Amino acid sequence: MMEGQETATLGIEISGKELDILEETGNDVVEELQQMDGITSANLSLGHTEKTYVIDVKEDAVDDANLSEEYLNQTISQYFSDQAVGELSKEGETVAIKLKSETDINNKKDLLKQDIITPEGEEELSKFISLNEKNIPTQIDHSDGERYVAINADFEGDNLASIHTDINDMLNNLELDRGYTASLVGDFEEQQQAATDLVVIFLISLFLVFVVMAIQFNSLKHPIIILFIIPVTLTGVLIGLFLTQKELNVLSAIGVIMLIGIVINNGILLIDRTKQLRNQDMDTADAIIASGKERIRPIFMTTLTTVGGMIPLALATGSSSGYQSPLAVVIISGLLFSTLITLILIPSIYLLFEDIHEGLKKLKRKKRTETVEESTNQAN
Repeated sequence: MMEGQETATLGIEISGKELDILEETGNDVVEELQQMDGITSANLSLGHTEKTYVIDVKEDAVDDANLSEEYLNQTISQYFSDQAVGELSKEGETVAIKLKSETDINNKKDLLKQDIITPEGEEELSKFISLNEKNIPTQIDHSDGERYVAINADFEGDNLASIHTDINDMLNNLELDRGYTASLVGDFEEQQQAATDLVVIFLISLFLVFVVMAIQFNSLKHPIIILFIIPVTLTGVLIGLFLTQKELNVLSAIGVIMLIGIVINNGILLIDRTKQLRNQDMDTADAIIASGKERIRPIFMTTLTTVGGMIPLALATGSSSGYQSPLAVVIISGLLFSTLITLILIPSIYLLFEDIHEGLKKLKRKKRTETVEESTNQAN
C-alpha cells in the first residue's frame, strides 16, 4: 500500500419487504461500487442460506381445471405432514390419532408425479405446479422493524471523505421501489454522528457557561469578554495537533470541551479581580494591571499542574495511545497558548469595551444636553 493511504470498510443497508427485490437491488449496488475509484472489493451478504424448493403455481392450468390454490396446498401438505383425525382413550390416557400418507416423497420428481383429483379426473401435480430451487436465508435480519440486506465494501485512498461523498451521491440517485431505502452504516457514519453530537454538546456547554457567568457577574459584558478566549483556545488546539501530527478524533473533541472550562476559569479569575478593584474606585487601567499581577500566579499554577498531569498521556506509546494521546495534546497546546494570550487579550478587550461604553455614555449625555438646550430655546 502507498504511504499516506488508509484502508477502511463501510457498510450499506438496503431495507424493504421483499427479499428478492432486496437481493436484486443489492447486486446492482455492488456492481456500481466495484466501478468506483478507490473501492477494492464489495460483496452482498444475505447471511446463512440453504437450498430449498419453491412451489410456483401455474395459474392458467389451475383456473382451467376449476381448482384453487388452497386445494393444491392441502393436497401437497398431506404428503409431508400428519393429519389429526381423532383421539383414543386408553387406561386414562388420551392418545392422538394421526393419518400419515403412505407415499414417500424422496425427490422433486416423486412429488410432481403424484396424482391429484380434479373435476375431470386424476391429473399429475406437474400439470398445475413447478418446483424451482432457490437459496433461502435461514434467518431474516431486521433493523427498526424492516427487513434488510447488508453490503460490505473495502476502500482505500488518501481522501476517504471524498469516497464517502461519492457513495452517498450514488445511493441518493439510486432508483428504488416505494418502501425501499438504502443508507450507509458502520464506523465512519457513527463517527460522523458522534462529531455532530459533540458540536451540539459544545454549543450547549458554552450557553450554560455564559448563563452562569451572566448571573454571577450580573452583567452581559463580562461573560462576552471572557468568551473571546474560545477562538484563541481553538487556534492553540489546531497548532498543537498540527505540530504533533495527531488527529482530531472523538476523544480529542471531548478534550476541547474539557479545555473550555479550564481556560474560561482563568478568564473569570482575571475579570472578577478587576471588577473588585474597580468597585474600590480604582482607575480602569490600574485595576487591570493590578489584577494581572495578582492573578498571574494562580493562573500559571492551574496551567502548569494541568499540563504536567497530561504530559505522560501525551507521550504514551501503548496500544491505545494513538486514540488517547490527541486528548492530552489538545489540552496541553490549547491551555498553554490560551494562557499566554489571555493575559494580553482579556485586558485589551476589557479596555476596548470600557472605551466603547464610555463613548456611548458621552454620546448619550451629549444628546440629552442638546435636547435640554432645544427645549430651553423653545421656551424662550
